[in-house]
Amino acid sequence: MLALLIACGGATERPTTRPPTAQASPSEAPPEAPDEAELAEARARLAAHPLHRVPLGDAPVWGLSDAPITIVAFTDFECPYCARAVTILEAVKARYRDQIRVVLRHNPLPYHEHAAAAHEAAEEARAQAGDQGFWDMHDRLFAFRDLSREKLVQHARALDLDVARFELALTDRRHRERVEADVALGRTFGVTGTPTFFVNGRKLTGAKPPEAFADLIEPLLVEAQERLAAGTPAGALYDVVTADGATEAVEAPRGPRRVEAPSVPEHAPRRGASDPELVVQVFSDFECPYCRRVVPLLERLEVDFPAIQIVWRHFPLTQHEGGRIASEVGAAVHAQLGDDGFWAFHDALFAAGRPLDRARIVAIAGTVDGVSVEAIEHALDARSHRLEVARDLEAGRRVGVRSTPTILVGDRLVRGTRSYLELEEIVDLALDDG
Repeated sequence: MLALLIACGGATERPTTRPPTAQASPSEAPPEAPDEAELAEARARLAAHPLHRVPLGDAPVWGLSDAPITIVAFTDFECPYCARAVTILEAVKARYRDQIRVVLRHNPLPYHEHAAAAHEAAEEARAQAGDQGFWDMHDRLFAFRDLSREKLVQHARALDLDVARFELALTDRRHRERVEADVALGRTFGVTGTPTFFVNGRKLTGAKPPEAFADLIEPLLVEAQERLAAGTPAGALYDVVTADGATEAVEAPRGPRRVEAPSVPEHAPRRGASDPELVVQVFSDFECPYCRRVVPLLERLEVDFPAIQIVWRHFPLTQHEGGRIASEVGAAVHAQLGDDGFWAFHDALFAAGRPLDRARIVAIAGTVDGVSVEAIEHALDARSHRLEVARDLEAGRRVGVRSTPTILVGDRLVRGTRSYLELEEIVDLALDDG
């Protein structure tokens, strides 16, 4: 990737050569093992960087398959820091050459309006022209920085892709799940921004200078030398050196911030204790895949802590039109059937999963006993419950909710998906505070 990536404002001429992808270099005699002092120093330098086992899957790869250093890059085509990281990686490649391979994972950020389409465009280029097509599209996306649909189609035409097929892929979003799977993988490993890199499983965040990469790569090369000298096949090196790595983020998440919790409005669905010792407000979006993961955790909290009350607050993100419709339908179901009806709809909708469009959301609502589909359709047409959704959005924004899921445990603001043990500990702390 490095030499072929083009930074914002840099040259727009595409490279004419590219190293082979996923192909091993000719076999050589194994290197000599590093001496004990060198190995001890390398281990000491790596100790400050927790090891992760980030799967490579069938993600696009640039470089030799037996390179001793694998950089997994979570990137966003609309992120200016990712564009800046392009030239940084060029410098890293120039220094280490065939010792580096790069594996790209998609991570379009939710507030970048055109990023998701750009990543799906790159996947369609790959579907038509393999990894070479992917990287050619990748180069153009970073070189031109215009991610409008018109420009994406121009790129497809310039790369001699089937333009009609390309446009259809953007319309039917056939690569959406692939891109979102990478985003979900990144979240598992604590990727909250871009660019984020895992260098042989060691995390490096942001557009750090080449020296920061070198500080990791140098001891990792010593580690690789030891493994190769012991007989590890070069092509298996990444799997071996990351075998003991964590399969989720190992850095401790930031503790919850204390805020002035908003009062619970009459329109908000709730369940659990009627006279609670602790109120847990869940700002959620029916179209958010991470919100779906929280559902079983909240159910378990309700069982383990019968003194708490769980409150749903509508927080559909601007890019999730299905989430907005689902929130208004949920509010309409609540108006018809009360809390029990809402939670039945809530469970059915999250169980059904995406995609969410009006017809499907209304059909799912119709499976709830007692729901009048005619009344739901009328409420949607009249936007009868839009103010309830707007009030929840405003209440969330006042206390710093920017993404979903965000959970208010009493006055503790908990962002993102957490493990059950983390949530349990936060609830315990809140109950202890009284």
